Amino acid sequence: MDISHEQLAQLLVGIAKAHSAIAMLQPAAQIGLVSVPALQESSGVNARRDPTLTDLPQRLLMHILTGNEHNALTTAMRELPRLLPDR
Repeated sequence: MDISHEQLAQLLVGIAKAHSAIAMLQPAAQIGLVSVPALQESSGVNARRDPTLTDLPQRLLMHILTGNEHNALTTAMRELPRLLPDR
C-alpha cells in the first residue's frame, strides 16, 4: 500500500487531534467529570457522516477508551482500505 504525503498528513492531524482532545479534558478527568461523549465532542469525531482519514485515530481512541480494543482493530482493518485504496 502506498500512502501519499497528503494522506500521511491527514493521519498525523488525526493523531494530533486525538491527543489534543485528551489534553484539553485532562483537568476535568482528574476529578471524574469527563465521559466518552464529552471526549467525542471535544475531538469532533462525530462531526462527519462519512469519517475521514483524519477521524480514524480519534475513532480508534474512542474504542480503546471504552474497552473495545477488538473493535478498534476491526474498525482500522475495515476503514484503511476505504480511506487508502490501492492505486
